[in-house]
Amino acid sequence: MAYFQEYSKCYAGSVVPQQCKLQADDYMECLHGKKAIARKQKITDEAHKQSQEVLQQRIQEEGPTISVGLIKSAAKSD
Repeated sequence: MAYFQEYSKCYAGSVVPQQCKLQADDYMECLHGKKAIARKQKITDEAHKQSQEVLQQRIQEEGPTISVGLIKSAAKSD
């Protein structure tokens, strides 16, 4: 509620509404959280990218997994 009060106070006392852009941005972020959602998504994407890089590095170092035929995969049903 404080963000709306700040925005409302600024808007009421300003000659040009563009003077209240910072307060309006804070209020809209408080309502919708778009910046926080975008930041969370960026962090998630980076974590996924790093885990994929680690996986690829392990595959290169250790080589691919070799099947010895003891367990049949579900894709190959006879």
